[in-house]
Amino acid sequence: MHKPLGAITREDIKGLQQLDVGYRNIQDLAKLEFAINLISLNLAGNRIESIREVENLQNLKYINLAHNHIRDLSPLVKNNERGGLGWGAVVDLRDNPLDLKEGSQAYQDIARLISRGVTVKYGNDREGDDAREWAPQVNVPPNKEWTIKFNMPVDPGTYNHSEHNCQRYQR
Repeated sequence: MHKPLGAITREDIKGLQQLDVGYRNIQDLAKLEFAINLISLNLAGNRIESIREVENLQNLKYINLAHNHIRDLSPLVKNNERGGLGWGAVVDLRDNPLDLKEGSQAYQDIARLISRGVTVKYGNDREGDDAREWAPQVNVPPNKEWTIKFNMPVDPGTYNHSEHNCQRYQR
């Protein structure tokens, strides 16, 4: 937005497609719900606790929420259910105080987004910690050994491991 003078109006906000307000000490996302045409939103490095305002931003394809104080991911799931943040979208949640224990609400919300084609970056990206990324791939049956080839699961019964340098994991 190129607006040299004057107050920012609701119409100005509606016209935004990209917004980068990372590392600006933001705590409150009031008025963001009017930015209905946002495609890319960077809110990294702020002091945000609630992301309720992103529920209705149905054009979002990328949102960076890393390095905040977010615990509740339900607005992202609601956004997805309303037609936003779909297949190919990226959500960065690294370094937030999320409860990522299996079965927790945050764990379930992340899994729900991934099952709908969203790439979710999460975990702790400080040195020595592993940041993790869940990306939509294919459904892999649990408790079966698979091989990762070109970042896709390959059934070991149909793939010759000795011919290729592959990593194996147990799911």
